[in-house]
Amino acid sequence: MVNDLQPQALMDRIAAWLSTEGFKIAAVEIEGFEFALRAGEFTISRPSGLDKLLISLSVDLDEADVERYSGLSSASQTQLTAALAWMLHERSIGFQVSKRGESLRRVAMMQAVYDDGLTKDRLMSEMARLRSTAALVALRIAAAFAAPAQNSKAEHGPRDNVSSVSADERGAKAAKPPGQAFQDKYVWDGQGWRDATSVPRQGELSPDGKLTWDGQKWHPLSAPAPEATG
Repeated sequence: MVNDLQPQALMDRIAAWLSTEGFKIAAVEIEGFEFALRAGEFTISRPSGLDKLLISLSVDLDEADVERYSGLSSASQTQLTAALAWMLHERSIGFQVSKRGESLRRVAMMQAVYDDGLTKDRLMSEMARLRSTAALVALRIAAAFAAPAQNSKAEHGPRDNVSSVSADERGAKAAKPPGQAFQDKYVWDGQGWRDATSVPRQGELSPDGKLTWDGQKWHPLSAPAPEATG
């Protein structure tokens, strides 16, 4: 039973589990913790005096993403933060959102596993759940950055440049995921990301009710969609 192990023996046991799964392990010192291990992008630590492990994983924004977040309107920033909080709450994931000044900088996620339930299977399962949640967080942030121009701070300035761009052109730009990791997996439908393998029905409306699918691409409702051929 792992709850009978001393901290050093428990750390060695966990390090062995992770090593057999291909993780590169490094021990680190964190004040207030009996031990901490870096395992790839994960941190696995044991708080002093507690009978549980903490598994941590974070999504960090690079400088370009920090600038994109700063360019969002206040309403869009609040909406994104609330959406992330709700997503993590629904998945029962502990989290902390870190900011630098007024800009989003990091979304840190953590999960606790108590000693009496700690097995290799449980540890690997929780790590996999955190990794999939991190992917959803990154995707949700990317979607906010790819939203139409009216969600940016520029909405309060001159609109000549916005009005001179057609809805089709804006839709085409929005349809391109900002990161290579999302290429060929998701498509922007005017309001949200859609699985690219899920093809809309002809005449189907987008979630915002402003676009319609003609069998090949999205068209604004204000402009008649061409008849599908073949």
